[in-house]
Amino acid sequence: MNWKALYDELRATFEGSAALRARGSLDHEVDLLIEESWFSETGSGAPSRFQRELERVRIEVPGQVVERARAWARRRSQGELLQHIIGRWHFLDHVYDVNAEVLIPRPETEILVRAVEELITASPKKSNQLLGAEIGIGSGIISTELLSKSKNLQMLASDVSPAAVDLANQNAKRILGEGVSRLRVFKADQDERPCQFLERAVTAGTLDLIVSNPPYLNADRAAGEVEADVAEHEPALALFAPENDLLYFYRDIAQSAPYLLKQGGFVAVEIPHERASLIRDLFSEEGFNVDFVQDLTGRPRVVVARK
Repeated sequence: MNWKALYDELRATFEGSAALRARGSLDHEVDLLIEESWFSETGSGAPSRFQRELERVRIEVPGQVVERARAWARRRSQGELLQHIIGRWHFLDHVYDVNAEVLIPRPETEILVRAVEELITASPKKSNQLLGAEIGIGSGIISTELLSKSKNLQMLASDVSPAAVDLANQNAKRILGEGVSRLRVFKADQDERPCQFLERAVTAGTLDLIVSNPPYLNADRAAGEVEADVAEHEPALALFAPENDLLYFYRDIAQSAPYLLKQGGFVAVEIPHERASLIRDLFSEEGFNVDFVQDLTGRPRVVVARK
C-alpha cells in the first residue's frame, strides 16, 4: 500500500468517528500516526514530509507499518488520546515517554519552562550552584528540560502518583544521562499540603526557585475548562483543583515560598487565565513582586513571583 492510500484510509476512519467529530481537522494527526507507526515498526524515520509531498503515491509503506497504523487509528477513533497511543511526545528539545498516568506535555507549559530558563540566565548568580524545586513533576518535562539547560542547577521534585515518579525518573535518566544525579524525586503524601515535603527536605532560605504546573482546572463541566476526551483519559489528580478551593495549590506555594526561598529567589507557576488576578493577589499578599507571562493568545499563562 502506498502512503497516499493509507493516509486516505485512516482519514476516512477519523472522519467517521463520533468521538472525533467535534475535533475539527485531524489531517496532521493522520500523518503523525503513520510516521510514528513507521518508527515503531522499523526503528527508523519515515520519509520526510517534503518527500511525501512529492511522492505520496510512490512511497510504499511496509506491511507491518500499515497494520500498526490501522490498529492505532481504530483506538484513536474511539477517543483515546493520540499521545497515549503513541506512548511518547515531543516537548521543547526532547521526546518524552508518556502514558495515561501523567499529563500530556502541552505548548502552554513550554512558556513556563522558557520563562524559568530566562530568569536563570539573567540571574547574577547563574554561575553559582542553584537549587530548585518542582511541585508535581508528572512525566518530568519541566525539571528535565531545566536541568538539561543549566549545568549548575539541582532539582528536588515531588508527585503524589508513584507511576509519575517512576516515569519522571525514567525520562530524566534517558535524557540527562549522568546528569540525572542532579534530580531527586520524592513520592509525596496526598494527605499533606503540596509544599510539606519541601519543608522537611530543605532548611529555611535554601531554594533559588520553585516551579509548578499544578492541578488548576475546574472539574465542573459547566465551566467549560476541559474537553471531554481530556477529562476521560488524563489523570484527574493532575488536572483538577479541589472543587471547593480552585486556588488550593497556588495558596500553599505562595504561603510556603517565603520560608523556602533565598532572598532574590522566585516562584514560576502555570496558571488558568480565568483566575490570573486571584493568583497574582495570593503572591502579592505574601510580599512578592508579581509579573505575568502571556501565551500566544495574549492571555496570562504564567505567574512569576520574586522574593
